[in-house]
Amino acid sequence: MTPPARHHLADAYRELVRGCATITQVVHAAHPQSGACLPLPAISLPQDADDVRRQLDMLIGNLFDEHAQAVNQQWLTATRTCTHLTADNVIAVKELYYGWYQLLGALNARMQGQPGLDDVEKRAANLAYTLVTYLRAYPTSPVRHLRLRLIGQRVRPYETPRIATPP
Repeated sequence: MTPPARHHLADAYRELVRGCATITQVVHAAHPQSGACLPLPAISLPQDADDVRRQLDMLIGNLFDEHAQAVNQQWLTATRTCTHLTADNVIAVKELYYGWYQLLGALNARMQGQPGLDDVEKRAANLAYTLVTYLRAYPTSPVRHLRLRLIGQRVRPYETPRIATPP
């Protein structure tokens, strides 16, 4: 592996570490008892290629329906039944895990030698920036005032995501 490739891989790994820890922090800040209301997947820092694929399979089952074409019913149910967060906030939490899924998917593609080698860095930067923006926007706000809904689906690195704020 060339020195630049090693450097990019090290950067991607650092973003992976930060992303995993920060998702958990953001979700806990928004909803301290989130496990009681939300179908949260048990993410962790992947230890090897098999662990990446295991987490991808777990996330597919958690985020999508059985055909992997629509949102899993458990998330839709949570938008109606969680009394701590608005439906928009529940979907925003799900989207954080979807960002993790995209990052692991890009990492898996890289490990299999598929094209798009810069995709891991882009996905890591997007996820990390979105998470940091959430933390800065709502460091101490009460949960009932949070509106984490993203308007738009993709966030480019260094572009501020548009977050719906309370009226």
